[in-house]
Amino acid sequence: MSRAAPAQTPSPCTCNAVSPSQLITEQRLITNSAFTRHHRSLKEQQRQLYKQQSEQLSPGEAQLTLDFKQNVYINRGPVEVGAVFYHRSQRSVLGFQLKWSDETGLIHTRYVNYISQILNHDADFVIDCIHSLVQQHIIPNHINKLHVWSDQGRHFHCSQLAYDLLYSIPTLYSIPVSWNIFVEHHGKTAVDALFSLVG
Repeated sequence: MSRAAPAQTPSPCTCNAVSPSQLITEQRLITNSAFTRHHRSLKEQQRQLYKQQSEQLSPGEAQLTLDFKQNVYINRGPVEVGAVFYHRSQRSVLGFQLKWSDETGLIHTRYVNYISQILNHDADFVIDCIHSLVQQHIIPNHINKLHVWSDQGRHFHCSQLAYDLLYSIPTLYSIPVSWNIFVEHHGKTAVDALFSLVG
């Protein structure tokens, strides 16, 4: 008893005009296009979540956005003598936007900047500033839940800061913390807008 051979699905292309190298190029283009669409979709999701969260804070809940400004020069003026020009010094600026809802549901916004002679933008400086901010602004305003937002700079996107945000602060201050990271190259926030005003 003979069996019929299974029918084969015809190839969508019957010509031999496309070389193997052209097929590889096309596959790379499709992969890059899919990555770009996925990247854009993630960017929109994170931005929407950030905006929605800032508009719907519950009483006692806060959103903290942080970013570094490009190092700034001090001792500068419109007219300078040569000695001043060669003795300029720089400072780093770490900026925070703290947005929180009080017990009545009223939303407050406060900007806090930390200026330092440490110019390398490391996680140690960020952690010291966050602890200072918690003690000076978060605890006095009776904030009991904190949502932190940062970009993907190496001083933020590291295990050292993750440990401090997700373990140390909740343990030391009894404040639960969630940490959100903007999609790469899409972390512009109100902190950057403030930096553009202060020069």
